Amino acid sequence: MPSIQLTPAYVDGVFNRYVRNQHGVKFSVDAGTGFPVCFTGDGDTVVTRDSAWWIYNDVGTLPGDIHTELPGDPTAVAHWVMPHIAKAWFEEDTAARRVAPARRATAAPSPGQLAALARPTVRKGHPVTVKIPVTGAKQLTVSVVAPPGVALKLRRPGGKVIASQKASSTAARRPFRALRVLKPKAGTYRLVLTNTSAKLATAMVSAALKKTASTQSATIAKLSGRRMQIVAKLKSGKHPLRKAKVHAYVRRIGGGLTTIRLRDDGGHHDGKAHDGRYGGRTKMLPPGDYAVVVKGVRKSVVRWTVLALRVS
Repeated sequence: MPSIQLTPAYVDGVFNRYVRNQHGVKFSVDAGTGFPVCFTGDGDTVVTRDSAWWIYNDVGTLPGDIHTELPGDPTAVAHWVMPHIAKAWFEEDTAARRVAPARRATAAPSPGQLAALARPTVRKGHPVTVKIPVTGAKQLTVSVVAPPGVALKLRRPGGKVIASQKASSTAARRPFRALRVLKPKAGTYRLVLTNTSAKLATAMVSAALKKTASTQSATIAKLSGRRMQIVAKLKSGKHPLRKAKVHAYVRRIGGGLTTIRLRDDGGHHDGKAHDGRYGGRTKMLPPGDYAVVVKGVRKSVVRWTVLALRVS
């Protein structure tokens, strides 16, 4: 499951619009192996396989699946997700086709936002720093997946360490590690990763802002021939997010995925060049309901916004 589908913006703006306590919705659960006991700590925890299967009937475990490696695992997608989708258990709500098409859609302000995303490689004696820009958020959560031998220090603007985890500590041995800051001061935070082991370490780092003032926006305007013009305005803090790679992922509910590159060059109905506005157009879309995810990446800074759209 893409991480964005776990966010309040996606659930409120997309999922809840089309799934309304429908009876008979089928669930299929592929639970990996490797963790016979529960882990406790901040955030979502690793549960036992029986707990993951819960009361569902269509459950299983593919050979070689590791519980904490399932997100983004192409093998699980190819040999579990796609075959179950192919059963065509999902059917569109036919009533949606009787509703007039939307002329324009606008993304609601997101209550949360990714501030940074990185996958650094850390050698012993060579600490790595991940920069995290923060503006007006209620909470900053830095999540890390890394070997226990990697120590963490989170420095606020000015350089003071405000949260840390020692290498090989109880917190460092958790499969998912988290550092939290309430009402973080605006500025650039820095996460320093230090490897105390001789073995090369790869870490996965994500920083999320809760109720941030740095809202992203996007609009979709209907063109002729069931084509759509998508324009996104992305920010890094209070400033436009320039020189980013921005894509719009247009997925038809119950159908296929179309990926569009959005550009900030002044030639794609995006305003002026390099102003933080990114534009692009879709080809002709089949009738139906769509979820549109716009994602912008520049180095470790990631921004996204979500829209829902109906085409008929």
